[in-house]
This record gives sequence, C-alpha cells and structure tokens, in this order.
Amino acid sequence: MIKVKKIFLTAFIFVLFSALLTSCSSVREETTTETEVTAGSYYEENDTAVNLNENDEFISSFLRGDVKVLSTFLSPDGVPELKIYNSGDSIELLEFTVTSDGETYSFKVTAFLSGETLVVGESNGAKTNGQFSIDNIGVKTCAYFTSAPSVNSDVFDIEADSAVINVKNISDSDAKNVYIYYKKLNNGEQGAETYRISAGDITAGELKQVSSKNLTSGEYKIIFTTYEK
Repeated sequence: MIKVKKIFLTAFIFVLFSALLTSCSSVREETTTETEVTAGSYYEENDTAVNLNENDEFISSFLRGDVKVLSTFLSPDGVPELKIYNSGDSIELLEFTVTSDGETYSFKVTAFLSGETLVVGESNGAKTNGQFSIDNIGVKTCAYFTSAPSVNSDVFDIEADSAVINVKNISDSDAKNVYIYYKKLNNGEQGAETYRISAGDITAGELKQVSSKNLTSGEYKIIFTTYEK
C-alpha cells in the first residue's frame, strides 16, 4: 500500500511540473536591467497588416477562414515557413499542422493579433525534400485572448530607442506589474514567438527605462502591454 502511494505521489508531482512548464511556454520572458532615464528618439514600426477583400488571393485558410496563408517558402536550411494573416479576433496561442506530400509539419504562434501578418517556421525544424505545398491544415490548439490586447496608450507613453524602451505612466493612477510584449522582426516581418519585458511598478507621472540585449533598433515591434491597477 505504501509503495502504491509513493508511485501515485511521484506521478502527481510529474504531471503538476509538466503543466507548469506548459503554461509558461507561450511567451519568452526577458531579464531586464533598469538604468538612468535618458531622452530617446521615437521609434515607430510600419504597420504590417494586410487588408484583404474578396478579390485578394491567398493559398489556403483555416479557423473559419479567419487565418489566411498568404505564401509558403523554405528557409535556407530547407525548413518550411508560412506567411499568415489574421482577419479574425486576436489569438493568444495557435498550434496547427500542415500536411504536404504525405508528411506532417507542426507550427506554433503566440500573440497573433487581429489584422496582423507574421511568418512562422516549422516548430521542430523539420526539413522538406526541397518542395512544400499545402495539402491539408489541422488545428491542434486555438486559444483567443479574453480581452483585446492593447498598448494602453491612454496609460503609457512608450518610446523605443535601440536596446532601450522608455515607458512613462501618463495617467493619474499608479500602474503595477507592468509588462511590455514585443515581437522580433526579420526583414520587417513579425515572427511567431512573443517576448515580454517587466517594467515593474510605475507610479503616476513616472518615467522608467528598461533594456535587454535582445532589443535591437528596427528589429522588434511592441505589440501590447499589461498592468494591474
């Protein structure tokens, strides 16, 4: 009886640990450093959204037609990549598979906001035989945001300069546990992974500066912020 209890307890701990790992896998969190606040130039990335109408062409679509595959291509290493557009509601997590020539390829996207276009590569780095076309698409996981993500421009004035992000609380109330979410850009295209930086607590009227080695001028786009009142 004691041996059975030990086995059950070990299994329970393993399942709990696996669940915690899974819940933390959607967004990569960056360690940050706070430095002296200095003036920075305003950084604005061009809108990469694509406006589609009935006459626009796309290769395939799924999720009731909300997600459209605009193009497919191979990386220099032969890994399949998709350029996709979200014409529906903002998606927090999307996992799907593509079948091509009898092979199945997996793809994962986090923070796929409404009206945005991004490029996603095969999750496992699986390579093709030099050709890639879409025979079928299957959705494994699709979780929508419970509320529309926003940069909260009525609360924060955000300026990005190279590896530094300046965040000012322009509201009359303190903001707690402030997080800035961003995507890396490759030739102007958003990637599938989402990163976040903690700005901590920012009192009303306070200007705070956060930085990360992963931030490079012109190579990332801030997509939304979160905070607690």
